Amino acid sequence: MTRRSGALLLAGASLTFPACAVIDAQTGTKALSQASGAACNIARNDMLRAIEAYTLLERTPPKSEADLVPGYLLGLSPLMDIDAHGNVAAAPESGCP
Repeated sequence: MTRRSGALLLAGASLTFPACAVIDAQTGTKALSQASGAACNIARNDMLRAIEAYTLLERTPPKSEADLVPGYLLGLSPLMDIDAHGNVAAAPESGCP
């Protein structure tokens, strides 16, 4: 390889990398939004399992999320709540659907 062709090869490679960075930044943004959705799904499933276990063992459904802590959940969820009818619902301001 001559010096001239080597220089052209390096110049071409440097022009390619910025485009890759833009694609990776866009992919990263999508991954972050999917991670948030995944966290919401995990929190919802944890809450549903805790309600099911509580209902089976206590023979009555929990009246509030506080009834589930600490025996069935480690702590109150910032993402999910139990509504007045005993359904799992997204907590206000959680960003969960």
